[in-house]
Amino acid sequence: MKKQLLFFILFVTTITSTVIYFYFFGSLQNKYLTKEQKVMVQNIPYSVQLSTLNIEKNQLYSNYKSANKKEKTALINKAKTLYIEQISNHIFPYWYGTKWDFNGTTQTPQQGKIACGYFVTTILEDIDFPLNRVSLACMASEEMIKNLTQSKYIYHISNTSISAFESKIKDIGKGIYIVGLDKHTGFILYDEKGIFFIHSGGRFPCHVRKEKIKESPTIIKSKYKVVGKISDDEQFILKWLSY
Repeated sequence: MKKQLLFFILFVTTITSTVIYFYFFGSLQNKYLTKEQKVMVQNIPYSVQLSTLNIEKNQLYSNYKSANKKEKTALINKAKTLYIEQISNHIFPYWYGTKWDFNGTTQTPQQGKIACGYFVTTILEDIDFPLNRVSLACMASEEMIKNLTQSKYIYHISNTSISAFESKIKDIGKGIYIVGLDKHTGFILYDEKGIFFIHSGGRFPCHVRKEKIKESPTIIKSKYKVVGKISDDEQFILKWLSY
């Protein structure tokens, strides 16, 4: 009888552990992906995705160099759209579910671990923006933002409620931001689906995640909030385009 009870307990424990692992770890990436993105990450290697983006970027810059002033303005706007679409729909999805660690520095999604600052700088480096990935990742978040974005695209929204913060982002407009918090950093994506915080976070189960900002404990609890809207910054976009 005791052996049967012990066997039953071990069986239940194994099944429960398997379910918990799958729920919290095994499907971490899938929980953030659309059906199309699931197919993409399963069938297109990350390196191929980056190469495809680079080809599109280089073609745009080739057109930009031979364009007149009016055409250049239109091409910069096209580059902004390309940047937002590619990073949000074709780069972030590969990283969702990648494990977090305070000292994590992996450059390969789903392998190793990555800290919040390194997540930001690695994404920027991967899309071929010129920067020093290591030194920027180790800076205070506002200093990192200042090194990437012109001051006119930086907004301090500290000591406000999450509703006020969300309203300010809506006022600034759709696009991609880098956000600096009390002890954290990441991206904010504002698109037709809503406003999201995309970051490598230490909250259980500790991974790269996509959260609605009004449901993110990290943003809600942070008194300090500064954002840099990199997708609006023509200087940032041109630097990315020409590299």
